[in-house]
Amino acid sequence: MELDKDIKQRLNDYIGKALKVKTTIHWWDLYPIRSVKIKPELQVKIVRSAIKKAGSQEKVAKIINVKQATISKWLLLQRDIFVCNLINLCNFVGCPFNKVERNIVKISGLKYPNLPFNLTSPEAIKIRAAFLSDGHVPRKITAAPHYKSNTMKAHRDLILRCKKIFGSFKIRTKYIKDDHVFVTKFPSVIGDTLALSGVVRGNKSLINPYIPADIILGDRETKKSYLQQVFDDEGGVGIERRSGGKIILARNCVIDKINGLKENWVQDKKLKQVLLEKSKRKINNLIYGESLLLNSLGIVTNLYVMKNFWVSKVGTISAQWALEIFTKKDLENFRKTVGFTLNDKREKLEQLISNLRYSFRNNEGIEFAKTKIFEIEKNNSFKFSDLAKMFKKEKRCISLTSHYIKKLENEKFIKKVKQGIYQLTE
Repeated sequence: MELDKDIKQRLNDYIGKALKVKTTIHWWDLYPIRSVKIKPELQVKIVRSAIKKAGSQEKVAKIINVKQATISKWLLLQRDIFVCNLINLCNFVGCPFNKVERNIVKISGLKYPNLPFNLTSPEAIKIRAAFLSDGHVPRKITAAPHYKSNTMKAHRDLILRCKKIFGSFKIRTKYIKDDHVFVTKFPSVIGDTLALSGVVRGNKSLINPYIPADIILGDRETKKSYLQQVFDDEGGVGIERRSGGKIILARNCVIDKINGLKENWVQDKKLKQVLLEKSKRKINNLIYGESLLLNSLGIVTNLYVMKNFWVSKVGTISAQWALEIFTKKDLENFRKTVGFTLNDKREKLEQLISNLRYSFRNNEGIEFAKTKIFEIEKNNSFKFSDLAKMFKKEKRCISLTSHYIKKLENEKFIKKVKQGIYQLTE
């Protein structure tokens, strides 16, 4: 599919700001003090070679910058070796890093790791998307990355994917009663690989990261895998009596910090207006990128900032950006191209689509709108709400009303008098 020039330009601009990442992660890329357990015979061979070359354990200890007792424990297989020390040992004795990689049996809680870690497969893309959505990689290197979701299926799927990509590990999922959510903690070494592949450490709302460049530049399957996970985690399907309904995705972005405010929603109208203007100048980069990905797949989206602002315990104020998909054509395209894997969301989408009829063809919509305006106008004026009722009566999506109102304004067939009131110009 040939992309629209505007979409191409916006994608190129976004790619220029997106983080360039590593997608093939080796043991020597990991945090320096992760412990590495290698096969006994190779560990003994490397340590003995180092002692022979240096002349003594004491000299090896000075070269590697560890205690002599540590050298003895390595030789007796009583201690695993840190990544930084193993790099120094391999460089000193001339042992190829790839040879060590083939003989690693454990890295910091990860047994029989699938090294090197390939983070470009559909499963790996979904893992990265999960941690850019409902997951969290702590700034503290030794802390465990975790994932929150109120659906156990989401946890089971993520755990299986992580074991396939990274290797075997012990897992713990617990239910947080106060938050009504399940939390799964993963080995910290997985956090290293995620950070290297573009999942930021720390508060995503504060950092406001971009989608990794390799995903934005990826093929159709890559984009689908990323978006499917994001919408499973963060997306929802709303079925509404008046408008028919929509798919909606929302993300937060910190836009300000004000001391002295209590943790709560902002109520002051003047402050809300100031914050609304600020939020328009600072878009959430993830949701903007997701909008571009959907556009590149032929799915039209409506992106806007919501008028609700949250004050955190530390005084930071977050705005919420929302992405909507609401025409039947785009909803069906989403179902076919991306789709949900969670049953409840998939069933809701099916129900929503079945409740809507196709949009008007060619100029039928314009002609329909004009005809109905003549029926409802009084003294050359009419209400938006009355026209919307006509669309609803025809079982059309009410959101189409805005679309055709704008078209008729552009044609100078009508003009806006005030909020919700329009007047015929002819």
